[in-house]
Amino acid sequence: MPSQAAGDDSTHSTHSGSSRNADNPIDDVVDFYSSMTIDEMRNKSLKLMAEGHYADAVDAIQQLQGAIHRLYGVDTIEQSESLVWLIESYAKLNRYDLVDQQQEFLFSLAVSAFDEQDSRFQYARLRLANWYLRSLRYSSALRLYDVVREWTEKDLPAYAEEQAAILLFSLRDEALTRYVSGMCCASKPLLRVHEIISESDEFDVEDKQEALQNYTNILFLERSSAEAMPLLLSLAKASDVVLPILLGFSRPIDMASSMKRFNHPGADWVKTYNASDNSQGVVFKKAPLFPVVMGDPLPVCGRHLRELLRVRNPRQLAELYVDVSMRIDKKGRATDVKMAGNTNARTRRYLSHAIRKSRFRPGMRATGELDSTRLEFRQVFTAPTPPLARDVSSWNGVLAHHTCQLTSL
Repeated sequence: MPSQAAGDDSTHSTHSGSSRNADNPIDDVVDFYSSMTIDEMRNKSLKLMAEGHYADAVDAIQQLQGAIHRLYGVDTIEQSESLVWLIESYAKLNRYDLVDQQQEFLFSLAVSAFDEQDSRFQYARLRLANWYLRSLRYSSALRLYDVVREWTEKDLPAYAEEQAAILLFSLRDEALTRYVSGMCCASKPLLRVHEIISESDEFDVEDKQEALQNYTNILFLERSSAEAMPLLLSLAKASDVVLPILLGFSRPIDMASSMKRFNHPGADWVKTYNASDNSQGVVFKKAPLFPVVMGDPLPVCGRHLRELLRVRNPRQLAELYVDVSMRIDKKGRATDVKMAGNTNARTRRYLSHAIRKSRFRPGMRATGELDSTRLEFRQVFTAPTPPLARDVSSWNGVLAHHTCQLTSL
C-alpha cells in the first residue's frame, strides 16, 4: 500500500504543475450544469475533504473538473489543482488503482502544456517519480530521476537557478529511493548534494552543516564508518560535541530478518492492482486493525503487534514501553545494551535483535575522542514520528513502511 511516509507531497519534495492564477476571473463564471461558480465548487470540494467525507469529495471534485473541461477543454493544465485533490481523496479511500491513473493523467497534462525545457515539466516528472517511489516501483522512479538530472546538466540560462534547485530535489529523492529499496548506493547522490551546497555561496552555514550531516549519516548506515569518521570530526569541531543518535536499519533485509520469527499474516490481508506501467501495486483489502508501522524510535510492522505484544485493542499500546540504554562504538554499533519496561520478554527479544541489526552514529568531541555519553531512549508502540525527507536520520521510518508492505505479499 503506498505509504504517506514514503513520499507524499507534504513530507517529500513538493512539485506543482499548476499554472492557475489565484485571481482568475473565470472563477466567478457560473457553470450551466451545476449552477455554481468554479470558486464555489472549489470551496465545496475542500470543505468535504477537510471534514473527511472523501467519497462525497470525489463527486464534488469530478463536478468541478467537468466545469473546467467545459471552459478550457479536457486536456487543460488548469485542472491540475483539482486533480491533486482527487488523488488525495482516492488515496484516503484506499483506491490506489485510481490514484495511479490520475497521477499518470496529471503528468500527461504537463507533457501537453509545457515544453520539455520548461522547469514545470521537470517538476511534473519529479512528482511522478515520487509516486513511483511511494508505490514501490523503484526502478521506474530511478529512471525518471536520471532523466531529470540530465535536464539539469543542459545549458539553459533562463532556468539556471531552478535547474540547481531541481537537481538537489532529484538527488535527495534518488538517495531515498536507493536506501528504502536496498539498492546501492544512497551515499553517492548525497555526496553530490554535499559538494554542490558546500561549494556554493547561495547556501548558509546551516544548509552546509545539514548536507554534511546527511552525508555522514548515510555513510554510517552503509557501514562505511572509516570514511564517515573524518566527517564526524568536522561536525564535532563545528559544535564542540556531536551526540550519538539512532539511524536505523541499513537495509530492508535487516528489518525483515528481525521479523522472521513471526507468522505470515496471510494473503487475504492484501491484494495487488495493475499499475499503468504494467507493474503491480499493493494495497490492503480492508483497513488493518493497526497502522502499517507502529513503534518509535524502533519500528514494528503493525500487523505483527498483536502477536508480539499480546494485545487485542490498539488503545492498550499507549501503556506499553521499554527504556533502552546503550553505548555506541566507532563503527556505529550498539554495545552494552540494557532494557527495562513493562512489556513481555518476547518484545524485548525483538528489540534486542532490531538493535543488533540497526546502525547508529557515534558521539564525538571536538578533540576527536568518542563521546562516552550513553544513548538512551524510551521505546513506545504508538504511531511513529513522521519522517522528514531532508533528514537522513528519519529515513528509517520510510524504509519501515516499505518493508512492512512488501513483506505482506
